[in-house]
Amino acid sequence: MYKYLFIMLIISVCIGQDEWIYYNAQAGVYRTKPDNSERELFIESLSLLDISQDRSQILLQGSIGYQTNGLIYIKNFNVIDTLAIEETIFWARLTQNENEIIYFKPNLGGSTYSDQIYKYSFLDSSTTLIADSLYRFTNWNEIVSPQKDKIAYFNRDSQDSSQHCQLYVVDIHSGQTTFLTSIQTYINPFDPPHSFWAMDDYIYFNMNNGTNYNHLYKVHSSNTEIPITQLTDGDRSLRLAGSYSTDLDKLALISFNDTDSLSDLFIYELETNQLSYIDTIQGKMRFMQTWSNDNSKVAIGAKYSLWGGYHAPIQIYDFVNDTITTLSETAEPLFWLGGQELDIRKNFDYIPTDYFLKQNYPNPFNPITTLVYELPEDSFVDVTVYDILGNVVSNLVNANQSSGYKSVQWNATNNQGEPVSAGVYLYKIQAGEFVDTKKMILLK
Repeated sequence: MYKYLFIMLIISVCIGQDEWIYYNAQAGVYRTKPDNSERELFIESLSLLDISQDRSQILLQGSIGYQTNGLIYIKNFNVIDTLAIEETIFWARLTQNENEIIYFKPNLGGSTYSDQIYKYSFLDSSTTLIADSLYRFTNWNEIVSPQKDKIAYFNRDSQDSSQHCQLYVVDIHSGQTTFLTSIQTYINPFDPPHSFWAMDDYIYFNMNNGTNYNHLYKVHSSNTEIPITQLTDGDRSLRLAGSYSTDLDKLALISFNDTDSLSDLFIYELETNQLSYIDTIQGKMRFMQTWSNDNSKVAIGAKYSLWGGYHAPIQIYDFVNDTITTLSETAEPLFWLGGQELDIRKNFDYIPTDYFLKQNYPNPFNPITTLVYELPEDSFVDVTVYDILGNVVSNLVNANQSSGYKSVQWNATNNQGEPVSAGVYLYKIQAGEFVDTKKMILLK
């Protein structure tokens, strides 16, 4: 059984001019500037799950081998609490209460209709069941209210052959459950619905109503007298991109086009109910959206396939200038901190103690791989890719860099921007007196 390590850190916030997009990669939590001018490893060996609305908390996950227990830490300056979790957890989120989290626990040894959602309190170490007998494939993507005081979930009766889903809302504090509505829809277990709980108290979600096309619908989260409203129609499927944002006035919708590895980006404006085509973007599955602080830009992350495969690069659409910027990053999930920078590195031993060059990942790769290295002090750094005969293929880094955990990506091209052939390549780092070389394999 996998070991999941959740860490909640109470952090300080620095207000600054820089904007950062935070995301996960194999080596840890990274961040990149939206203008593609800077990228760095933010926290090593952990992955980002959630950030509180006031940016005062961050929820992280770490996985270590296949052991059977996990820990949750909450850090308030120098105070750390722990929670042992002996089951696999699909997702965890922060709540309105800074001393609580919620998490989804699948019943992997039993029926797919018997999963559960729990609340955990750090104050008294109590675990409270807040939703039971859930159908797994409709709840891969959590639906949390903007205030993080409620959670919604879809459910299906294992004995119901009419393809109905029931939508419920649970008050996280009191545990009170409210039935909202029943939805007749086709649920594809390999394409679970994304939903978004907006500030207008509506829950927006995708639904396939038997027409072979997914469309956007909304239902009021508290007034059960208001019927479900269909917002888009036509002979193309529109899928809602997932989001951890809470105050959006526009939603990104994705439609697959007939070109391999490409999709069409649409924007739906909540106030005007207007749907607009934006542009063609890379990716086919598992889209995420995150928006700048003023909602003038949206960053889209995606994968090229549902299971495994490569992430598409982060693509940023600027509504003011009508441009798309493609970053060198790949990401899932995405958090845009709109002028606010998480200042938590002082709570970590963040500066490496030695120079170190890690094995690239993924390896073998096609066509992008990441090289990670560590600098214990400010250094002039040279990172170069060679072919097996020792000829220079690509000069990736040749600059002064500050101490810390660093990374650079190689997209399997040479210094002239031309794709290179499959085979074994070497990458070498020289920083101060430190020199190291490793092998990597490009597959095509």
